[in-house]
Amino acid sequence: MSKGLFHKAILQSGSPMCRWAVSPPGLIRQRTEAVATIAGCHFNTSVEILSCLKQLPANYIVELHNKFIEWVNHPCIIFPPVVESCDLNQESFLCNHPFTDFKQESFVPTIIGLNSGEGGVFAASLFNENSLQYPELSTDSNRVLPIILMYKHTSLPEHIDEINNQIIEKYFPSGKIENDSHLDAVKMIGDGTFITCTMDMSIKLTSPVYFYLFDYENEFSFNQFYGDCKKPLGVSHADELISLFSLKELNPKGLGDKDIEMSKLMVNIWVKFASSKIPTIDGTDNGKAWPVFTSIEESVLLHIDSVQPKVIKNPLEKEYTFWSELPLLSRLNKFISPMNSNIKDEF
Repeated sequence: MSKGLFHKAILQSGSPMCRWAVSPPGLIRQRTEAVATIAGCHFNTSVEILSCLKQLPANYIVELHNKFIEWVNHPCIIFPPVVESCDLNQESFLCNHPFTDFKQESFVPTIIGLNSGEGGVFAASLFNENSLQYPELSTDSNRVLPIILMYKHTSLPEHIDEINNQIIEKYFPSGKIENDSHLDAVKMIGDGTFITCTMDMSIKLTSPVYFYLFDYENEFSFNQFYGDCKKPLGVSHADELISLFSLKELNPKGLGDKDIEMSKLMVNIWVKFASSKIPTIDGTDNGKAWPVFTSIEESVLLHIDSVQPKVIKNPLEKEYTFWSELPLLSRLNKFISPMNSNIKDEF
């Protein structure tokens, strides 16, 4: 539907390959039918569900949405996009599940990247200044982790314990999540929900990809909105936006001198990419060319940790390998194959 409208693309901290980006088959249909039932709708078809729900006030829809929270405020995305039927006589947007049958529609140069502390988006609400906010994160991690890291519905039930145990062993040396495990939690969440899917997207695209790791800590961070944790949690999800846009309503204090210099750099890099054939690592016409990202093992990426960004060897290879080898998609792969990945999943 949007093919041919864009000459370049920038994907910041996400891709269609993320488990939270596209729903497993059937899940949203179940949730939608549950919403309709709770709302008192009488239905036999999707059209009848839609007709009924459109008559409900918006605040009631929001209240219904909250009924699907399984733990604290997770899963964070209740109704992600679904794969459509894509009949020839019907205009459709998403025809194949990207996990099993990725199909590139637009062959344009792309920037893809993530932030060094993406996991703060959840960890900020799981810890306070001294301890865990919710003890069950430690005492009942086998139930909670699949919900937070969003593999509950993509992994086979018999694989859940195996996955949980490997994650705890890798990220928490004591064997459990403790009161001072906030930075370990940041890394676990960031690695588990962002690294694999952004890099998978990078190697699947056949058009040029330029990968970045944003690692500059502005004075202001979105962690202040994500939760009550007062401990430093690093460069969180969406923190790069502070260097790209004026966010006066969120950050009335504005940027300090050092942060302004970083903002100028980021805007220049993005503008140079959008406006020229050869992006540079500092956004100037005479700057060093930004190398293309071609493989997990051999590629380099742009490490943006100061106003003098550097091209470095991919430092995320071990994390990528660890998460890629877990059976996180075993349930999805069992029910979807490339031959039938366009199973209709519309509500």
